[in-house]
Order: sequence, then structure tokens, then C-alpha cells
Amino acid sequence: MAQTAPTAEFKLFVPGPVEIDEATRSIGARQPPYMRTEAFSRFTLDIFDGLKRLVGTSGEVVILTASGTAAMEAAVSSIFDAHDRVLVIDGGTFGRRFVNLCEVHGVPHEVIRLDPGKDLPMDLFAAKVHGGRFTGVLVNAHETSTGALYDIQAMGQVLRGSDTILVVDAISSLLADPYRMDDWGVDVTIFSSQKGLALPPGLSFVALSSRAAARARALPRRTLYLHLGDYLKDAERGQAPYTIAVGIMLQLGHRLAAVHAVGVDRIVADCAARAALFRAGLRGLPLEVLPERPSNALTALRLSRPGLAAPDLVRRLSDQFGIVVAPNAEPLRQRVFRVGHLGALTIEDVKKVLAALRTLLAGE
Repeated sequence: MAQTAPTAEFKLFVPGPVEIDEATRSIGARQPPYMRTEAFSRFTLDIFDGLKRLVGTSGEVVILTASGTAAMEAAVSSIFDAHDRVLVIDGGTFGRRFVNLCEVHGVPHEVIRLDPGKDLPMDLFAAKVHGGRFTGVLVNAHETSTGALYDIQAMGQVLRGSDTILVVDAISSLLADPYRMDDWGVDVTIFSSQKGLALPPGLSFVALSSRAAARARALPRRTLYLHLGDYLKDAERGQAPYTIAVGIMLQLGHRLAAVHAVGVDRIVADCAARAALFRAGLRGLPLEVLPERPSNALTALRLSRPGLAAPDLVRRLSDQFGIVVAPNAEPLRQRVFRVGHLGALTIEDVKKVLAALRTLLAGE
């Protein structure tokens, strides 16, 4: 028997995929062109320029047809090896993903572990890096499982003048929170299509400083599909070494033009306004914002009233209101859920979520 995807009306308030505007969705219905042409190479070179402006770098950028995790793996496996030693910030699910990648690829590493939602003490970070002789630092700008936003600018200042490569997973924070790759001293920025860019899942991106790119070109290949050296070489002519998600590339061109037409700062400010309105509207509800320093991308909420279960609340929001919010994994599953603010959402959408939460929690 054929299986079909859910067709009921719904609105996405999750970290990704997020709500996509109608114009962008319609581009996805077009016949994809053949990509091994001069015209598509020129188009891709323009895309590269738009992506560099997005993160604020004069360095290089590559595009992978893969998830954000694949881009994280490409960065770790292409830039570091067994002769290196890296420091990983682990504040949740995605910090642990960097730890797992180091383990899989045999990269020696040390870990700063943070409790869920806790900020990174900069004195602790400075003491670690100044005494540790690390080749690299791996950090999520936004630990998506807890909503915590780390101070990448301050981390870059601590590392400035050193040889340490700063690798930042900005997958869920880009276009939600301010980000300045070159100005902040970031060497590698990882991001993807289905978050702030408000595109379908399928593309991920790695932007590299000159010294990070030099390492990626010099290190021996340890993977086939994810070796950044190959992508950097083909990027020079506006191509990728393997088949790219052409349809999403067309949508990406449209979205980059739209973002740069209004400006990155405006997109960030709009997301910040939605996040601020939502958090202000929580007053009087048995919900606590989990992180000490929250990202604009989402609000991670902890239930403060005994007897409430986050999975039940997530299910009822979907079933009764068509509002899809994000559950969490263990150990936060029962008490924490997440409400996203990325994508084609409006102030009215935010008010509807708040009204739905008040309706459900008033009866508890």
C-alpha cells in the first residue's frame, strides 16, 4: 500500500525545515537545468558571492548536496587529523556531534561540557585555549537542542593572534543572530539551506578563511564525497565535484537576492522581533526560558508546573491547532520543547502560538 505524507494544514515553528514563502516554493517546481554548463557555472559563482556576503567573509565557500551534519563532518575530516588537537564546546546534542565526529575520524580532542542552557564562561575558555596548545576549536554558535547562543565574537577575540583554527557551526543561528565571520576571527563557518535561508533541506555550505582552505587542500584525502579539497578546486570554476541539488540551487539564488535586497541586518532584526514578542507573551504561563543567553532562532521552554509533559503539549498543539513545534531528546524530552522563530513567519503567527499555549495550559 502506498504511503503518503501528512496533508493536514499546519504551520512550522521548528528549527528547520521552516516555513518557506510561496515564491520560493514555486521555483522548486521548475524543471532543473543541466549543471555542467558555462551558464550554470556563472550562476554558481554569483551564488558563492552571495553566500560570502551572508556570513561576512572574503574567503572561499563550497556547497555540498548534503545535510548540515555532513558539512560538519567535511570540516572536521578535511581540516584536522591525528596530528592535531582540538577543543570542543559540548552544551548539548550538537556539541556532542562534534565530539562524535572527532572520535570517528581519530582527531585528538578535549571537551568543555556545559549543563543544558548554560553559557560558556569566557574565563574558562581562555584558560583552556591558552594552556592547551590546540590546533582548533569546534563550537556551535547556537546549541539548537537547548536554545543557547554562545559569544563567538568573544571567542574569536580570545583566539586572535594565535594559530588556532576556529570552526563554527552557524547552521541554526545564521540570519537569526548577528554574525561577522572575518571581523570576529572565524576560520570556518558551517550552515545549511533549511534554517535561516528558509529553503528546503538538501544543501549545506562551508565558508573557509585562507588558512583553513590551505589546510583542506594540503591534508590527505580521508573521505571521498566530503573531501573539501575537491570542492575548493571545482569551486574555482563554479562547479562541484558531484551532482548538486540543482532545484534548490535555483531557490537559493532567489533567496539570496531577496535577503540582500533588504539586508542581512533587517532579516536578523525581524527574527529578533518575533523572538522578543513571543518571550514577552509567556508571562503568567508555567513555562521558563531554558538558556541563559538565548538565540533569536528559537525559544527552548521548560515546563515549570508538575504533571505537565512536553511531548503531550507538542502533540496537542499539532492536533488541535495545526501548530508544529519541536520536541527534544533525552534527557530533556519530558520537560523541554522548542518554538522556532525562523522562516516566513509573521507577528500574527507568533500571536497565534501564544494564544494556543494559553488555551492549552489554562485547562491544566
